[in-house]
Amino acid sequence: INAEYGSVGSTSHHSHQASPAADNGRSYSNDVDGRSQFSTVASVPAQREVRPLIGIEVSDGQMVDGLRHRYYDGVSVIAVHGPAQRAGILPQDFVKAVKNIPVTNLDTFRSVIKGLTPGTSCPFTVDRAGSELTFTVFVGTTSD
Repeated sequence: INAEYGSVGSTSHHSHQASPAADNGRSYSNDVDGRSQFSTVASVPAQREVRPLIGIEVSDGQMVDGLRHRYYDGVSVIAVHGPAQRAGILPQDFVKAVKNIPVTNLDTFRSVIKGLTPGTSCPFTVDRAGSELTFTVFVGTTSD
């Protein structure tokens, strides 16, 4: 991100061109009225939003006979990779809780995931073919 600051300097009738490095980042030029103007360009590091990465794709329902049926007691795992895969979560697992917070739908799941802290571990409680299992997932990071 670059921040630019502009200001009109003192009146001058001769041209002056200074290098930004030689004059604390200022560069000078004349406008059509003969007034000297300068601008300073400051470089600011880009800020990236860091978000937690679990590596899991989920659904809160399924299609049956062409009709969508929603789950109200968890979310179904569609695909898994990264941290969730390393923890042992599999496609077709049914996530019932994250960080001991019950998952009732996709919105709840997203909200809990958004609140996780990258670099920490988090318990995921899943139903796998009728058995309740808990997996510890190391929360990774992703940034925009």
